[in-house]
Amino acid sequence: MNFLAHAFLSAPEKHHIAGGVIGEFYRGSIGTDLPIGFADGIRLHRHIDSFSNRLGEMKPSIHRLGPALRRPAPVLLDIIADYLLAKHFDEFSSVSLRDFADTTYRAIDGFREFIPDRGQRFLDYLVDDDVLFRYSDYRVARRGLLHVMRRLGFEDEMASLDSIVHSKETEFLDDFRSYFPALRHYADTELKRDAEGP
Repeated sequence: MNFLAHAFLSAPEKHHIAGGVIGEFYRGSIGTDLPIGFADGIRLHRHIDSFSNRLGEMKPSIHRLGPALRRPAPVLLDIIADYLLAKHFDEFSSVSLRDFADTTYRAIDGFREFIPDRGQRFLDYLVDDDVLFRYSDYRVARRGLLHVMRRLGFEDEMASLDSIVHSKETEFLDDFRSYFPALRHYADTELKRDAEGP
């Protein structure tokens, strides 16, 4: 999952949301100097990534991207999932995307001192450009897709990816409606376990 989905699956506590987003930039062991709830959010981020990589319900979307995009498909699908979640946010949440995006930005800001150097510039861009709210616009999501395609050497396939997303958006949304509840259930179970303690 990408940033919006990680924030959403980590909600409602702000320390979990912050850890869920900022956790993308942590590598290696989670330091004992981090606030407990924030560290739990980072840990949840990793667990969600691991769980989603094994989730069979996501395979149809991977296959829809086609054999030419098989290698970058899992990362591309994370961004496509954020685009679909943003575009249909009211289907999955009782709060508006505007309110949730603002809550997430405040959560990030509250833990700014813990953002690794490698994440500072991107998270500034995420907040300053209001990316989470604007992700319902494919042109905004496309920037993330293009970045991945360039980084992995697939830039020549970008027009093909655009065509696939536009022509199969209904199918991708049906897939999302199938696998996202499983991710929510998994995340809720992990959060409940953290709340209960050892």
